[in-house]
Amino acid sequence: MSGPQIRSDQLRALLDSVDFEQVYSGLELVDVLADDIDELERLLNIQKVSSEAELKNVLGVKHHPQYVHLWLLCKYAELGSEWAKCTLEVVLCDVEMSFLPENIIHLTQLQKLRIEACDLEDVPEGFEDLSDLCVLSITECKLTEFSWVEGLHRLQILNLSDNQITNIPAGLGQCVDLQRLDLRGNQLAYSS
Repeated sequence: MSGPQIRSDQLRALLDSVDFEQVYSGLELVDVLADDIDELERLLNIQKVSSEAELKNVLGVKHHPQYVHLWLLCKYAELGSEWAKCTLEVVLCDVEMSFLPENIIHLTQLQKLRIEACDLEDVPEGFEDLSDLCVLSITECKLTEFSWVEGLHRLQILNLSDNQITNIPAGLGQCVDLQRLDLRGNQLAYSS
């Protein structure tokens, strides 16, 4: 019985590290070891979680709580948790990360995603499968393109201000519900 407890303690120490690389290593370890929700909760040494608010309360991570919370929320959704799949809004501000968790695509009912000042360089493959997204705001990041937008047909508000985008993709026209587009503060190339 002491084996899993040591593993859980070591894992929790990684997730609570000041060093983001160690945090990410801990999350990768969780990804490899947790094949189901029971194993995930055993690894994290937490009781049955039944809501996003509960997940925030039981984690107790001090140094990178927004990213760890998002990653674990996405992992719960990936493993089939209905409450996680039903997440409607995610907000990340001032988080040291250059990429989103790949398993964010499992938040199948996500309607609003706001990422601000996070050094985000790209979105994961399959991002366009978040087909319920109505509001997407990725500002003050490092995006250089957004060709993935063409799959987001329900998008009404798209704010990609203050990134490093140079071109507007042709697929933007497929966002037929788009009402507001903000690309201020980018390096757009205009042709005459």
